[in-house]
Amino acid sequence: MRNAPRFTSRRPSLALAAVAALVGGCSASDASPEPAGASADAGGTAGRYHVEGGTIRDELGHSLLLRGVNARIEGVFDSTFEGDRPATVRPIAFGDDDAATMAAWGFNLLRLAINWSGVEPTRGQYDEAYLARVRAVIDLCARHGVYVVVDFHQDGYSKWIGQDGAPLWAVLPPPDPTKQSYDSHTSIESITAFFSHFWPNDEGLQDAYAAAVAHTAAALAGAENMVGVELMNEPVALDWSALLPLHHRVTAAARGALAGKKLWFFEPPGTRNQLDEAPLAPEPFPEADAVYSPHIYTNTFSTKPGTTVETSFAAADAEAASWNAALFVGEWGGNPDDVGSPEFFQRHVDQQNAHLASSALWVWKEDGPWGMFSGAGEPTVWTPRPAAQRSMTGPFPAEVDGRLTALTFDRATATAVAEVALAGAGKVLWTVPLAWYPNGAVARCGDAEVAGDASLPGRLAVVCPLATARVELRAK
Repeated sequence: MRNAPRFTSRRPSLALAAVAALVGGCSASDASPEPAGASADAGGTAGRYHVEGGTIRDELGHSLLLRGVNARIEGVFDSTFEGDRPATVRPIAFGDDDAATMAAWGFNLLRLAINWSGVEPTRGQYDEAYLARVRAVIDLCARHGVYVVVDFHQDGYSKWIGQDGAPLWAVLPPPDPTKQSYDSHTSIESITAFFSHFWPNDEGLQDAYAAAVAHTAAALAGAENMVGVELMNEPVALDWSALLPLHHRVTAAARGALAGKKLWFFEPPGTRNQLDEAPLAPEPFPEADAVYSPHIYTNTFSTKPGTTVETSFAAADAEAASWNAALFVGEWGGNPDDVGSPEFFQRHVDQQNAHLASSALWVWKEDGPWGMFSGAGEPTVWTPRPAAQRSMTGPFPAEVDGRLTALTFDRATATAVAEVALAGAGKVLWTVPLAWYPNGAVARCGDAEVAGDASLPGRLAVVCPLATARVELRAK
């Protein structure tokens, strides 16, 4: 039985504001700049992932649930400037303790925000030192059994006019250098105007973006715990017509690096964040192994009357099915200390279970009221938020040798129940969040309690007879 690291190696948003207008209403910075692809997998199958029947599976055919957090990390999230111009966002230091704590709290995924401006600050010249820092974070997570989705992030198109995203050379027309991000230069209209040059591929912008994604994918694909690449965060578009050409350009450029090896994560138009639904697939995604990745911010950013977390998840499930894709909620969250938040976020986790969805909470740490920690002082001292740990986490079977068919969690008894159709060795790997199981957990295969392997913090691996249809996790 393997129960060890299996790998060898929010915030108010300018993009959301722009989309709302369309609707009409080690820290990584310390990593040494080694060649980013130096430890690439030499043609083996380890670290390969695919989608089958709406389920993410690994190279062994085990079904996977990926649930974790987003993070904007020093040296990787490009929101700072030379000189005295203030950063648009203050990235966090992220080290071994962070990855270890994520695992202990029951998370097994980092959605890692990177930026086109970091990959290609000068047109046609890729920053290999930057990609080495990205790889260092991925490798750090691998040591704690944490998977990584590499997210090409943007908010407000670019740090030069918004929050993050495109390099300066890709901002058309060039921005006014006398104005700062988030001032009068960064109106909602100006953000959509800058995207209006990107979508029709003016001056080959989209071709350059696709090439940068492909170069990044090739540099990082050797990392076994890197499950895939997300094409673009919160694309500021009204409908699928703008996004379909991007799908084709990026997949064509990155096919050699990713096809048959890693997953393609893609988002709907950013209008879904306000409407809690998106149109169904107008055509198939260009590649197999696609993962539909909406953000579900019901009652946080959404504006459509009458929607609930339950209706938004039902819509997202149908949308994913129309693409023949797995469902991954790339962002969700809010202020865990707001009145009513614990119950609201518990409903969110319950819907993730009901739809067997993977997810990434916004956010691990950041200045402000969101996240799993509150920060104060200089340098920042981060204090865990107990309310967040109880309301935003829960146990889940991260890996099943076979098929997971249903999942529930009874908070009153801290009992999770997975309905399964086991195969192979009959292995089930549970996450065991510290907030729910401070003294550890025990598992049952059907009616029989079984010994498990808890050698990795935050995990419990068990092997059940193949006839087992129900696997439980309970507190000791």
